[in-house]
Amino acid sequence: MSQQDIFDSKIIRQAEQSGPHKSSTLLDELGLPPKLTSYIKKNIKQIQLVGVCFMLLVVAWSVFDYYLENKRSESSTMLTAAMQESDDLLRADLLAAVVDRHSSTDAAIWARLEQSHISERSGDYVKAIAGYETILGDLSTGSPLLPLVRYSVAVACENQGELDKALKYYGDIVQFEGFATQGYASQGRVYEKKGDLVKAIEAYEKAGDIVGPEQALIKNRLKYLQAAAGKVGSETSAN
Repeated sequence: MSQQDIFDSKIIRQAEQSGPHKSSTLLDELGLPPKLTSYIKKNIKQIQLVGVCFMLLVVAWSVFDYYLENKRSESSTMLTAAMQESDDLLRADLLAAVVDRHSSTDAAIWARLEQSHISERSGDYVKAIAGYETILGDLSTGSPLLPLVRYSVAVACENQGELDKALKYYGDIVQFEGFATQGYASQGRVYEKKGDLVKAIEAYEKAGDIVGPEQALIKNRLKYLQAAAGKVGSETSAN
């Protein structure tokens, strides 16, 4: 049997009639719906551009996240070094460096808080109050630091003699779990300083109703004030 000539005119005509051979693509192999395949082919450049932009966004986000993590790590290290310094003047300088270089980090908030503590310990209550109040303005409503900073500014106001302002801040912390007793007891102390025994007793009574390690001391103080108020009342009636 003779081998068929591939250049035979009959074979050539059959090939021409069958038309050009269409090669399959990856999209064809995926078995996608025809309309979707057609859409992708028509908009392939735009789809590729979106893909490239997405990849660039992912890379940029990864780089930015790495940058933030480095800042957090560096700021925490600097804060730790500052807090370990026993000399307040040197510590203040180290804390200032944390605030200057990493102002947007949590470490900077703690550094500013310690700066205000240093001012308070040195007797500069005006500067301490200003520092605490600035921090309060920067904290979110859900920050766990809120009661701590409010208590700090209340103490500074009390030491400065701004008793009404201290009462306000002490009143602010009673809403926070774990701070109610301290808030009411501190209000009672301030009312004593103001000479308002009635309100002092009311505040101590609220503090005494809360179970805690300070309860015995608070109730003893309450008895003393109640006795003092009764004595004052008796003397007033006698006069």
